[in-house]
Amino acid sequence: MPRGRSGSGMPAPFNPPTPSCCTCMAMREPGWGDSEGSPSERGMTSDAVFLYQWLKERIGKKPLYIWGHSLGTGVATNLVRHLCDRGTPPDALILESPFTNIREEAKSHPFSMIYRYLPGFDWFFLDAITANDIRFASDENVDHISCPVLILHAEDDTVVPFHLGKKPFPHYPL
Repeated sequence: MPRGRSGSGMPAPFNPPTPSCCTCMAMREPGWGDSEGSPSERGMTSDAVFLYQWLKERIGKKPLYIWGHSLGTGVATNLVRHLCDRGTPPDALILESPFTNIREEAKSHPFSMIYRYLPGFDWFFLDAITANDIRFASDENVDHISCPVLILHAEDDTVVPFHLGKKPFPHYPL
């Protein structure tokens, strides 16, 4: 489960409420929380692919669902696009508070509220994200996803606005 960035890291051990028939595995993004390394979209997606393959080898034909939350929805859609493009989609994709792409999310994020109206905001903040090859383009990935998708998003979400969660998925009820 790729997670969002609202916390510095998951408490150890991570024990989400899951039925006894299920196992939940979460990944920590490199360079965030207490994880080593440097954060990058390519690195997080590569780690997600590795984790998926590792887990799939161990569970065999049992169902495997990908769940992404907030920033983790960008990683999850990257992963699922990769899997669908190679003809091995997961059993389902669950997106909690998804967004269109990181550029639109950064522009809508509460932290950018006081800066977004200043001259040069796009160049200084948004273009820098793009120049570092950070896109998390769920709005592009969705056209490649062939597995069932469940979207969870609160209309009063103040971090990822509801309209950014709905926009890439016009054919899915929200």
